[in-house]
Amino acid sequence: MEAVHKGECGTHARGRSLIMRILCQGFFWSNIHKDAQAFVEKCSQCHYYADMHRQPISYLKPINSSWPFAVWGLDFLGPMPTTMRNYKWILVAVDYFTKWIEAKSLTQPTAQNVESFLWANIVCRYDILMVIITDNRTPFANQRVHDFCGKYQINLKYASIRHPHTNGKAEAANKNILNILKKRLDGAETRWPEELPGALWAYNTAPYKVTQESHFSLLFGMDTVIPVELEHSSPRVETTVNFNLEDLQT
Repeated sequence: MEAVHKGECGTHARGRSLIMRILCQGFFWSNIHKDAQAFVEKCSQCHYYADMHRQPISYLKPINSSWPFAVWGLDFLGPMPTTMRNYKWILVAVDYFTKWIEAKSLTQPTAQNVESFLWANIVCRYDILMVIITDNRTPFANQRVHDFCGKYQINLKYASIRHPHTNGKAEAANKNILNILKKRLDGAETRWPEELPGALWAYNTAPYKVTQESHFSLLFGMDTVIPVELEHSSPRVETTVNFNLEDLQT
């Protein structure tokens, strides 16, 4: 339970989310609900960095996507504590269909970095996107970004000052990544670039409470193997370990 809650791919999930993650990885025992509640209540990071629930000032109108990677929300997270390599910003992108998050640590929030990120981390990795939703900050409202979007016929939409929640998916992604980083770093603030890949892995492979599936499983059609499965030999790991190559050669 400790490995799933705050291990390499742990998000400090609570309640049903923690139980769902354990079940998805192939583990179960009779007192799992009681044990999960007791474990979370003893987690100091969860208590210290607990979310404050706020009611939205107006009704939110969700923006939907018809298929994966068609609509992405982009936003900068930062400035973060400056590191030895001068990283202090995170460029975050979230897919509106699967809620999959991509992110990259940067030294400066520039249009050149935005263009490079869109090409290397989105287009080359997944697909040519149809719509980008972001705010009208200078790195996004820039001719270089406009030219890139025009080249690939990408519709660039800006959230207005009156309705900033238009880019709510990206803002929510920022919040999720920041919360995971805070709990994983626990005071070692300048190590956030090293922890960022692990935080992304933890978030993308954790079950989402709405769909009860991880963003990874929605994208790839399977649950990822996490370290605790190797340590305690989950059913599918056992199956792979006992796999006999000679069976395919007959």
